[in-house]
Amino acid sequence: MFDDVEKFLVKEIIEKRQAPGFSASVIKGSEIVWSKGFGYSNLEKQLPASPETVYRVASVSKPVIGTGLLQWLDRERLRLDDPVNSLMENVKIQTEFDKQPTVRNLLSHISGLPVHVDPTYFDIRETVPLEELIRRSAIAVRPPNQEIVYSNTAFNIIGYLVGLFAGEPYPTYMEKNLFRPLEMHSSAFEQTPEIRKSMAQPYSRKKVGDPLEAVKPWYGGSIPEKPCGSLFSTVTDLSLFLAAQMNGGVYKGRRILKKETLEEMHRLQSRAGTSRSGYALAWKRSWHYGRLMLSHTGGNLGWTAHVAFYPDLKIGIIILCNLNDNSAWRPPAREALHLIIDGTVAFNPEETRMKTVPKEW
Repeated sequence: MFDDVEKFLVKEIIEKRQAPGFSASVIKGSEIVWSKGFGYSNLEKQLPASPETVYRVASVSKPVIGTGLLQWLDRERLRLDDPVNSLMENVKIQTEFDKQPTVRNLLSHISGLPVHVDPTYFDIRETVPLEELIRRSAIAVRPPNQEIVYSNTAFNIIGYLVGLFAGEPYPTYMEKNLFRPLEMHSSAFEQTPEIRKSMAQPYSRKKVGDPLEAVKPWYGGSIPEKPCGSLFSTVTDLSLFLAAQMNGGVYKGRRILKKETLEEMHRLQSRAGTSRSGYALAWKRSWHYGRLMLSHTGGNLGWTAHVAFYPDLKIGIIILCNLNDNSAWRPPAREALHLIIDGTVAFNPEETRMKTVPKEW
């Protein structure tokens, strides 16, 4: 089974995309049933990628920081339909609309906040406090519940709230209340010396086909770094996070979320048109060849990631890669997961693409 998965992933990521390397892991129930690294975590040093290689996981950070906020729901510090501004202190969402965005709106991308790309800094002295980053970008452009608009700022606010409720920086809270209980020993929302030691070298291309360029260390807009995309982790650690997501909020007898909270997290919250797909709380929710799938992709300078799982089958896959080629490509987790359970690749565009346009067209 996994021989076919390996061949598919190597072909798609190493051969077609010419990525330096990637790591992948499959979890079934609470057990990692397959994990492996391919290619190099650092081309210059010829260091091989492994399941313990640390990557910046970009927007795969969102369901992780979202879980952190939902722990405060379990503690009754907030309700999902609370207006966000009623919970915030030194910074607020700026809006001219009567209806205020709620916590549920933030978590399901229907807050009325716009698409916003946070700045990238190569010098830590250029960064600003997280509150200031939010102050500059938290400006509603439409009422909530009007349409799905993917919002990084929404999840920066979620991380801010985690830290506000905890009375400490959100990375510290996440370490104590999520990473330690889940035994995610190689995960952090900050670039600690331990993280840097195990971290892959990221690479980029200006466009597909261009030579690889090693990316210098960088910071995501603020200190602490932007919660929406600054988790550093491994495929092994993220497998343990999925174990809790697939087993009622529990891992090794340790409860991360209440069962009913996890069920609400996985429920469809914002529908894409008239379809059965859209967003749950911090997860993309879709029907994939007749099965419910929860997933999230990620991509920022030098990094790409994709996590997907079938809740009913309790099986998931994590793929982390040290290449972003500026094409919007993401590692093919959905296709690989379908290959594992069904023995076929879900969709091969090369087989369906027309080579020539019919004359009658």
